[in-house]
Amino acid sequence: MEKSLIASVCFVMSSLFTGETYAVTQYTLDCPGRDNIVLERAPYKLNTIGWDDKFFVGSGDKKLKLISNASLHMMTFTNGDRLIYEDDFANVYMIYADTSKIHTCLVQSSESIDPQALPHVRWKSESKASDSES
Repeated sequence: MEKSLIASVCFVMSSLFTGETYAVTQYTLDCPGRDNIVLERAPYKLNTIGWDDKFFVGSGDKKLKLISNASLHMMTFTNGDRLIYEDDFANVYMIYADTSKIHTCLVQSSESIDPQALPHVRWKSESKASDSES
């Protein structure tokens, strides 16, 4: 966990200093009991998941080795949900926090979302704004 955190901090800091931006991959999933789940994966291992009016954050992803030597990945989110997937997202599964049942999900879509450059806005401090009004 510490190594993952250190790597993430170094990645973000290098991005800040070099000015490089990285796309986020957004997946729309259809899982039993939760339609239109939106999963966003950033390259610095920050994951978010949301559906309806719910939104949760997860960090990192754990590699799982199966008896057959196949490997899967698992993301854990702050609400306790776990998302399990293959490298290419061909098969995706959810284990909801309140159960141990594995739900098979369908990937409806995936897209790469480029970061948007936001304008820099200078705000007047409240004391200066009230002085100029008098």
